[in-house]
Amino acid sequence: MDVVVASDFDTTGPRIDNAIRALIDVGQLYDAIELLQQVLIAKPQEAKYRRLLVGFLGETQLVNEQDLHLEQLICERQFDVSMLIATTETST
Repeated sequence: MDVVVASDFDTTGPRIDNAIRALIDVGQLYDAIELLQQVLIAKPQEAKYRRLLVGFLGETQLVNEQDLHLEQLICERQFDVSMLIATTETST
C-alpha cells in the first residue's frame, strides 16, 4: 500500500491503476478498496475510480459504503445501465 502516497495521486498516469491491479492480483481486495477511497478523498472528481470502487464494494457486500459513491455517480451522470442493474437491490 506504500506504493502510492496520498499527496502523489496523479490520476493521469498508470501508477494508481498498476497499484490497484497489483493488490487485486495478490488477493488484497480490501487494500485496493482502501487505496481507491484515498484516491477519491484526494481527487473526488475521478469518476473512473469511483465506478471501480462501487464494483469492489458490491463484490464485498459493503453496500452501505457503496450507496454514497453510487449516489455521487448518479448526480454527476457518470453511470451506465449495467452498473445500475448490478447495484440495484431486487429482493424484498
